[in-house]
Amino acid sequence: MILALALTEPGAWYRQDGIRTKITDNGNNYILNGTKIFVENAHISDYILCAVRDESSPQTANGLSIILVDRKSPGIQITLLDTLAYDKQCEIFFDHVSVPKKNVFGPVGEPSSILEKLQEQAAVAKCAIS
Repeated sequence: MILALALTEPGAWYRQDGIRTKITDNGNNYILNGTKIFVENAHISDYILCAVRDESSPQTANGLSIILVDRKSPGIQITLLDTLAYDKQCEIFFDHVSVPKKNVFGPVGEPSSILEKLQEQAAVAKCAIS
């Protein structure tokens, strides 16, 4: 299984308070809307771990969630970016993507510490590749 980690958004770099990709409660599912950039290997992934914000959460480092999204879900558009390093960075557009509520890690709006730990582990893993 290949997972891609979608954190970065246009203009926000790696700041958690810059995450604007939203989930909206729709009964048994969440509806996901937003854009992520510099998502490595998203075009070949099976699933995308996506940092999102509940639409009622303020624009702060708190109020974030991590949701597991099937890359083949309707409403996802992935574009491979041209980079100087010729690596496989992608831009992802989520347009009314339906995701089961069971795909959220932990309580909605509370995993900021999970996200921080995930970023630290990803940085170590990426350094090991070089």
